[in-house]
Amino acid sequence: MIKAIHIKGVLDITYSDIVFKDGQELLLKVLKDDRTTKQNALLWKYFQIISEFTGDSKESVHDDVLRHLNKTVEEINTKTGEVRTRLMRTSTMNKYEFAELIDEIVKVYGEMYGLEFPNREDF
Repeated sequence: MIKAIHIKGVLDITYSDIVFKDGQELLLKVLKDDRTTKQNALLWKYFQIISEFTGDSKESVHDDVLRHLNKTVEEINTKTGEVRTRLMRTSTMNKYEFAELIDEIVKVYGEMYGLEFPNREDF
């Protein structure tokens, strides 16, 4: 039996004094603050600005930006043990990760190409 659960920086639970009856389980669910609709619209506006500059499609820019900013995750095939790296899905980011991505785009692509992006407040 597990005596304690610790999720670094988020949650610290000790339940050594809790006794479970047969068949009972403890379910922990981490709730995340999903990205907002406004954040998503702003991100695609940024991709459009970069797209107009490069001549590439917004979808292509989406992947290129994530690759350039090293927004990747590793997936492990549980059957083979093979590790595969893929681009992060922006749809799975929480609003804080999403805000960080937007800030990085403004900084990197603003400096690299001299592009100007709308402020968050304008959206």
